[in-house]
Amino acid sequence: MPPLAEVIAHRGASGDAPENTLAAFDLALAQGADALELDVRPAADGSLVTVHDPTLARTTGDERAVEALTAAELRRLDHPAGPTTLDAVLARDGATTRYFIDLKDPAPAWEHRVLDAVERHDAAERVTLQSFDAGALIRLHAAAPTLAYSTVYRRADSVEIDLDAVPRFATAMAPWHPHVDADLVARARARGLAVRPWSVDDAAEAERLLALGVSGLFTNLPRVVVPAARRASRRCASDLIQ
Repeated sequence: MPPLAEVIAHRGASGDAPENTLAAFDLALAQGADALELDVRPAADGSLVTVHDPTLARTTGDERAVEALTAAELRRLDHPAGPTTLDAVLARDGATTRYFIDLKDPAPAWEHRVLDAVERHDAAERVTLQSFDAGALIRLHAAAPTLAYSTVYRRADSVEIDLDAVPRFATAMAPWHPHVDADLVARARARGLAVRPWSVDDAAEAERLLALGVSGLFTNLPRVVVPAARRASRRCASDLIQ
């Protein structure tokens, strides 16, 4: 029986492989993740590349800014954490993988290219667009109202979330996991919002959140959280039988 809540690989299986790389995405699927989360931002030539930070310093030791390099230059990086392109990810994983695409530092000058890529790969039914920037989601929704959208909250912003401020078109929210409790889940459900906390890498914490009825868990360690989700699913099935 599949888990009741999706296990979403945060930047792929980024606890075991270089984040936002094809290797991390492949490993996440092999470990049983239900969906992939990836970060995108533009390169110098306008290509969308899978990088979280504005520079490559943390992931590769290269101090250059992502926006100063073309996709071809990024491909030539001799480093296992060298980023790939959004097109490469959407083309690689077939017609069944679900994606959560997180726009980093979005701006009107480039964010519409995400919509173009989703359309190009016929992935609209399998994609949720998300960002810390609600304004970007509003702009994207105006251009593509049938896509799924989720707000994401930084650690400090997750302490006290004003659900009335969540755009009415959003289908989900992603707060930092320590601040997710039964009250937040109940209030979100009343608003029709799925709750998918990030980033949960501990089995006990995953089980706490699953017991609250969250709809998904972002994790850097699918190998840890997938078994917890399956245990929760089996317990729920047993309770229903009884």
